[in-house]
Amino acid sequence: MNEFFDKRKALQIILDKSYKKGISQSQLIEGIYDYSHFNRMCNGKENIKIDILVLCCIKLNISFDQVIQLSKEKD
Repeated sequence: MNEFFDKRKALQIILDKSYKKGISQSQLIEGIYDYSHFNRMCNGKENIKIDILVLCCIKLNISFDQVIQLSKEKD
């Protein structure tokens, strides 16, 4: 990825898509990462890990590339 993207916004996009599919944060992260650490990432108390974002996208069956593009868009 040669262009900067907003990891916080990407995480929010993933969480929004998860919510729309009726999947809670704990269900989303189950089998991927420790929920307490994920919750800290969601609350801005821990750095957002790109590999976790990718795995969440895979679990939700959404394109990580699309999430990146959406995160670059201005509000």
